[in-house]
Amino acid sequence: MQQNKLEGIQVFGGQFWYQSCFYHELMYAVGVWGIDGRELLLQEFIYYGKNFRINKNIMPMGKMYRSLGISLQHVNVPDFETAAEYIDKGFPLLIGVDNFYYKARTDDYNRIHASHFVLVYGYDQIKKIFYVIDHEYNNSYIFKEKECDAEDIINASRKYGEGICKRKHTSLLLKRGKLSGERIYDRILACPELLEQSVDNFENDMNKLKYYLKAGEKSLSKYCKKLSAFFYLANRKRTCLKESILGEMYPGLKDLLDEISNMHAFFRAVFLKLEWWQDYRFIEKNREMLCAKADELQEAEKKFFNEVKTLL
Repeated sequence: MQQNKLEGIQVFGGQFWYQSCFYHELMYAVGVWGIDGRELLLQEFIYYGKNFRINKNIMPMGKMYRSLGISLQHVNVPDFETAAEYIDKGFPLLIGVDNFYYKARTDDYNRIHASHFVLVYGYDQIKKIFYVIDHEYNNSYIFKEKECDAEDIINASRKYGEGICKRKHTSLLLKRGKLSGERIYDRILACPELLEQSVDNFENDMNKLKYYLKAGEKSLSKYCKKLSAFFYLANRKRTCLKESILGEMYPGLKDLLDEISNMHAFFRAVFLKLEWWQDYRFIEKNREMLCAKADELQEAEKKFFNEVKTLL
């Protein structure tokens, strides 16, 4: 076959980052079997623990793959023919490369050795190209369908295997597997007590936050790094969840999650700046506004968990 392009694989989503380039591309790749990749984003559902702690990864990835009926096989892709053979069998490829040798990534090419994955889902033998999904540069949220020189990817993968790759195989083959185990949304909905604990824990944390804000520099200098990390992670997780099938099925939840993620981003910016500059004048001038914002966030998170409980 001179040309083949697997159907069903498409890019979706907006301004969010799902763990790594590998997981982003896996989310798109499962579409080849009619699976909505946004179900993978439910992995970003979080429960709040005590003392600004976030309980994450509610289902091990291996179990989640089995619940979707997919499996990953470690392989090497030494040449164009091997890639074409896998694609002809209906298997998308997540090819590992070293960006130092990957010309399509102009931000890193000939500059930085960095591990990266490219989703390859088609080829053209005459043009010697792969049809891929990739993002343009580090920290870019925008993934696109592109045509890339096949030899460039093969060479970057070969160099990856010879250099910074610490495993025997550089790439992964996505295959259809046997469905087994509970789906991740069933696990979420089966734990109402964790939803209730999250409401209580988050309320306690917002009360602590208001105490730190009122106590001023002495408390904030001790906790600003922890607070910055907490709000960063909460913002990233809430933004991903907004783009998941939960947000798609329930538009009201999506709007609420957008509001919540924006408030987490606000506090992340406040405490990150405080961590960097150790300048407490903004806190002193805006203490009442910040405490009111903490109350607003606490109410929004409580509303979210209560809305999820109604889905039980």
